[in-house]
Amino acid sequence: MQFKYEEEAWNANYLVCGLDEAGRGSLIGPVVAAAAILKPNSYHKDLKDSKILSPKNRLLVYDWLKENAISCFSITNHREIDKYNIYQATKITMLRAIINLSKKTTALPKFILIDAVKLDLSSTLYKNIPIISEPKGEYWSSSIAAASIIAKVERDRLIHNIANINPNYKLEKHKGYGTLEHRNNIKIYGPSFLQRKTFILK
Repeated sequence: MQFKYEEEAWNANYLVCGLDEAGRGSLIGPVVAAAAILKPNSYHKDLKDSKILSPKNRLLVYDWLKENAISCFSITNHREIDKYNIYQATKITMLRAIINLSKKTTALPKFILIDAVKLDLSSTLYKNIPIISEPKGEYWSSSIAAASIIAKVERDRLIHNIANINPNYKLEKHKGYGTLEHRNNIKIYGPSFLQRKTFILK
């Protein structure tokens, strides 16, 4: 039931915040995280996991979210990913997103919902709010699905900009993930300056 936590909170006049990331498995560029609080009783038929939406539908929902959610995103670059490892970098990025959100709105959610990441919010305004973290979060929470769409769209835009600077890698096609074409282009042209060195050394 995708709106289980949202409807429970909305019926009690509370809000829910979802957190998710995009780019965790990419070989290049940043990881992007987003935090999203849907306005009460906001529903959209395509509010679901960003990965199963077409680019066109993803953008349509992204535009809908601009009117129907309070959201922020954050970026952790490839150097930080190499320094901290991708799991720690993901948590850092999510923490930055939630801090950015707290600067944008004073509204406090009843729950913070995260897709299978353990996050310490003790240094934030959200420190006393329960965190619910389970795998496949986009399927059981529309707030997480909203965050996943925002993070995916924002990261794709960044990758398209990088692709214009590094056309040899065809990043606009695979968004930096480890496809055969991407790996072959790394062998031909060498690693880009935005490559995650700890990823391509594996």
